[in-house]
This record gives sequence, structure tokens and C-alpha cells, in this order.
Amino acid sequence: MRLADEVASWSKDPKGGVGAVLVDDRKRVIGVGFNGFPDRIPDNPALLADQEAKLPRMIHAEMNAVLNAVAPVHGSTMFTTLAPCAECAKLLIQAGVIAVYRRPHPEHRHKSWTESFRIAEVILGEAGVEVGTVAPKPGSGD
Repeated sequence: MRLADEVASWSKDPKGGVGAVLVDDRKRVIGVGFNGFPDRIPDNPALLADQEAKLPRMIHAEMNAVLNAVAPVHGSTMFTTLAPCAECAKLLIQAGVIAVYRRPHPEHRHKSWTESFRIAEVILGEAGVEVGTVAPKPGSGD
């Protein structure tokens, strides 16, 4: 999880970075990702500050970790600093991720995503993906 926290710090999102790390069955890192714009779209501060402009452009950390993977993802485990949304959950299931571990997050911080997080947990469970939480990072106040 410390690596996922570090990767999250690479995001330019002013509302907060999300980091994701994929590891294989031997705990070797095979992919990392953070929330950000696609390649060739500049991290324009005006776009990043405008929710309506930012959200359709943003690639989530989980998706970037799968896209950046240097080895097959099937059978891997993901560590992420935030619960996956429903769209990312479907991607993880289809890619063959078998477990997702995340930090607990305060409910007040991500209210607009609460329903998507709930749906994601349901469909991950339906697909037999193990879902768990990891203790908050020290000093985070979470």
C-alpha cells in the first residue's frame, strides 16, 4: 500500500490523487497507475479545476494500472488508495484481477461516488473477487 500511496502523489488532480498497484502471485509489481488525463492531453490547471471538463477526460488509477501492466494481469491482486468505481470494477473483473485491497475512506469525502462504490463492491463479490481494506496510512487522520 505504501507504493500505491506514492503513485497517488503523482496525480495532478487538485481534489486528490488515487494510486493503484497490480502485483502477480509472487507479489512482483506488474503495473502501476494514478488518476490523470490521457497521454498527449496536457495537465492544464483550468481543466483540472473544472469538474465538468475534468471528469470526462480523467482515466482512473485502476484503469491506468491495467493499461500500464508489463505482464499478464489475469490472476493478479490490486492495491488501491480508494475503492474502485463500478466501471473500474467491471474492467478489473474482465482483466482477471482476483483480489482488490483498498484503504478505508471517509464517507464525507466522496459522496458523489458512494453509489458507484457500492455497486462495485456488489459486482466484484458476484465475480468472486476478494475485496478487503488495509489500515489507513499513519498520520492520515483516516
